[in-house]
Amino acid sequence: MKPKFLNHLRHKNNIMRTGLQTSVELMGILILISCAHQPMKEQKSIENKNAVVVEEWQHKMRSLSTSLSKLLPLVYNQKLFNDPNQYETIEKESKNLATMAHVVNTTIKKTSEDPSLSFVSDKLDTDMKEAVRQLELGNRKFARHLIRNATSYCISCHTHNDQGRQNLNLSLSLDLDHMQPMDRAELHMSLRDFDAALKDYEQIINSPDAQIERFQNIELAAEKTLAIAIRVKGDPDLALKLVETTITAKWSPEYLKLNAMAWKTAVLEWKKEPEIRGFTPKMRLQKAKSLLQQGWKFSANSIQSRAGLVYFLRASVQLHDLLSTKSHKLVYGEALYYAGLTAESLREINLWTLHEAYYESCIRFQPYTTTAKKCYLRMEALQLASYVDGDNGFVPAAVRDHLKVLKSMAVKQDSDFLSTGGIGD
Repeated sequence: MKPKFLNHLRHKNNIMRTGLQTSVELMGILILISCAHQPMKEQKSIENKNAVVVEEWQHKMRSLSTSLSKLLPLVYNQKLFNDPNQYETIEKESKNLATMAHVVNTTIKKTSEDPSLSFVSDKLDTDMKEAVRQLELGNRKFARHLIRNATSYCISCHTHNDQGRQNLNLSLSLDLDHMQPMDRAELHMSLRDFDAALKDYEQIINSPDAQIERFQNIELAAEKTLAIAIRVKGDPDLALKLVETTITAKWSPEYLKLNAMAWKTAVLEWKKEPEIRGFTPKMRLQKAKSLLQQGWKFSANSIQSRAGLVYFLRASVQLHDLLSTKSHKLVYGEALYYAGLTAESLREINLWTLHEAYYESCIRFQPYTTTAKKCYLRMEALQLASYVDGDNGFVPAAVRDHLKVLKSMAVKQDSDFLSTGGIGD
């Protein structure tokens, strides 16, 4: 069991971040690249067709972002959301968003090998369908909750890597004056306006209002700025600047400053690393494992459990690159396992259950292997622990049945678990 493994299991927060457009645009780029060795006449024909496909998808993704930009400012303002004058707009844009979410979900499932993208897009699709239904039933409070979740799903996807368009500028036409800085930052993140989000987060950290804000907001803002710098921009200089901001901010609590000092050490180490070109899949996996181990070590040797954040974010970049295709079959299953471990370490700023998508995919990809056993044990422990404090420890039948199915795919008999060995080696 890794250091601090169960520290935050009983939290129920769905603090998330991060792309639907990322996957689609990347798909178009990869299709175009694959045509490079076709005969010239055939190549031009294929390029023209794919250019049309990419253009169509960009239009659809912009449509999705436009619906978000119109809808979310109303959703984040309870008074506006319940204003009868806004009902028609809310219902119209909710239906548009639900339609586009379904289109994106269908496409991602056909084109992406990364199970996290499929998981996130499926959640967006499902929640938006239910939000529309709840609006029709008049259950506006629950509908508002579901639509707000849409922001989190987009953020979780958008900050996977630096692919896809940034700064769509859709927020320039929005009335954001009535939104709280944290809500405004989330909206900017969901629209891939990362520079605007950085300004919002820095405002949260530096504003005099921070002294009366929950410290959790300041900590979350600091961590999400690092996520942008590392996972989206891949910029150690920006990461260093942001860490210094957290250290010197007047209202940063002392524990957060200590975390930031650890982050600074990790970023300086990153800056000194020579750029390595031509990483093989095995080398990339090994690098991710090394970063994960360093993150655990940092956290174990610090009184602050978030001290290893920079290493975890960097590991997630390596693993996402590996999981973007199944052509690396020799390392794909193991990469899923380590992606799950990394997602656990980042769950405060990721989708809370994202690691489960990785573990389940790992079991299904390599059943009856040591890797599958490790993935199952990890997933079982997490799911059962989440019910310890609620409902007198009662685990719903659906959860138990699902675990039973996965267990039957991980091992042929229970005694096989005795040969699993360590879970981090």
